[in-house]
Amino acid sequence: MKNLLLGTALLLLPAPATAQSTLFFEGFEHGLDAWTIGPDSPDCWWGHGGGPCTGSFFVAADTDPCSPWAAPFPEGTHAVRFGYQGQCTFQPPGINMDVPDCSMITATPLAIPATGSTRLTFWSKSEGEDDSSYDRRRIFVQVEGTTSWVQVGQLWNSDWASHGFDLSRWAGQSLRIKFKFEGVDNAFNDYMGWYLDQITVENSPAVGAPFCSGDGSAADCPCGNVGAPGRGCATSFAPQGALLAGVGDSAGSADTVVLTATDVSNSVVTYFQGTTQQAFGLGATFGDGLRCAGGTTLRLRSVPASANTAVLPGPSDPSLSVLGAIPVGGGMRTYQVWYRNAADFCTTSTFNLTNGLAIHWRP
Repeated sequence: MKNLLLGTALLLLPAPATAQSTLFFEGFEHGLDAWTIGPDSPDCWWGHGGGPCTGSFFVAADTDPCSPWAAPFPEGTHAVRFGYQGQCTFQPPGINMDVPDCSMITATPLAIPATGSTRLTFWSKSEGEDDSSYDRRRIFVQVEGTTSWVQVGQLWNSDWASHGFDLSRWAGQSLRIKFKFEGVDNAFNDYMGWYLDQITVENSPAVGAPFCSGDGSAADCPCGNVGAPGRGCATSFAPQGALLAGVGDSAGSADTVVLTATDVSNSVVTYFQGTTQQAFGLGATFGDGLRCAGGTTLRLRSVPASANTAVLPGPSDPSLSVLGAIPVGGGMRTYQVWYRNAADFCTTSTFNLTNGLAIHWRP
């Protein structure tokens, strides 16, 4: 660790980030040993009236009769498919049956590291009714030791495309991951189904030094609305407060830094950059929270939040150092996220902020 004294606040600068680590990878080249394939209803394997199941997850080779529709696969010569094996639909030939809910679940729980950012990515190609109520292709996670599943995503008809979902909110816990197909009815079940490949869970190391938290370690939150350690001040919907964290490598304009704000409101939130820490890192009262990033400020992007999470840069954005016009020689910059909290809570203001995050940009 390097130490940098700014006024009266001691800022700890972490060592340069290391490469991300792969926690789980599945390319389906060696079968389904890492998965449990089974019903979410008792009808999955036997169908209505004791008939065969209308569809299930199975490994498909790129030489299978139906595979020309999906080949080449993103990785290797095999992918997993939800469909009726030997038929290029997800119902048996000549039988019009309901398609029960069937799932593919990781056989063992996956430990999510307590630090850094953990992300699930995979490739998907599918064909079914493109309707929010029928032929649903959804992704869930379950915390080990609990019985409930939390939806993290839903997919629609598309050619091969990469999808990603953040799992960092479950840091320090163990998860099972579920891919679920829900046909719902016996109509329009003569589509190809769902192909999945290259399912990966990766953890990226943390970057930056959090400061100005609304946990009592900095300036007082406006109305005693103290948040959890390392986070912003509490809100009407998240008593723990919102968290800003970064992952990646802060080396020059080729940086890979990604900032993620969690437990913000599901609205358009604003990322901004400063050149100093407000009040030597203690922050100052601002709205229902604390203003942490000070000096010369720059609005980086307004980002729509989903599932109380907002990420910058997005897929089509330039790198963070380019967005922030970081000089070639590098330097220190501070970051924070402003978001709405319009409920009658704390002050008369209708907004709050995350903690601050200081990043040392290297040349």
